[in-house]
Amino acid sequence: MPMRMPLVVLCVLAVTLVASAEQGSGGGQMMMPTPPKEMAKLDAMVGTWKGTGTFYGMGAPIQYDSVCKASKKFMGMYLVEEETDTATMPGMSAPMVVHDEMRVTWYDAAAKTYKVAAYDETGTPSVGTAHFDGNKFIAEVDMPSMGANQKFRATGTPDGKDSVKILGEISSDNFKTTTKFFEIAYKRAGGM
Repeated sequence: MPMRMPLVVLCVLAVTLVASAEQGSGGGQMMMPTPPKEMAKLDAMVGTWKGTGTFYGMGAPIQYDSVCKASKKFMGMYLVEEETDTATMPGMSAPMVVHDEMRVTWYDAAAKTYKVAAYDETGTPSVGTAHFDGNKFIAEVDMPSMGANQKFRATGTPDGKDSVKILGEISSDNFKTTTKFFEIAYKRAGGM
């Protein structure tokens, strides 16, 4: 049984390679997709970012540090962000990882909006949309891991060159009312 999965994967890979070789040899070339022009607006997010913020979601505010590495993937079709947050929790003497997340953002030309999918330690993906409001980038996602009707909004506002402030809010009434969840100030630490 353990060998069956690798064998299936190898067969699928072989069929894919043969099909692409046949397509290439017959004069027709396999065309790689071109990223929508809207993806260029996300170029400013690429790089390594380090920040310090405050988390308000567990009673007393907790200070935390964050490192976020963002890069474009698949010829610029996707922006992938990997974030790790650490904090020294009450009663602890050393910082520990309190949140790990990977986010993928792309532009859905048919829907005329950015789409976001976030994956974290809860094991329940969060999906939603994002848009620009002037120079602010606002992402709104459903948070099934936090309960029914829970939504999360992150608003990123540039704060000078190579720095951004992000406000995170949660809501259970589709953003008619919100509760501050976190705020953080990031500075670019490398890359572009």
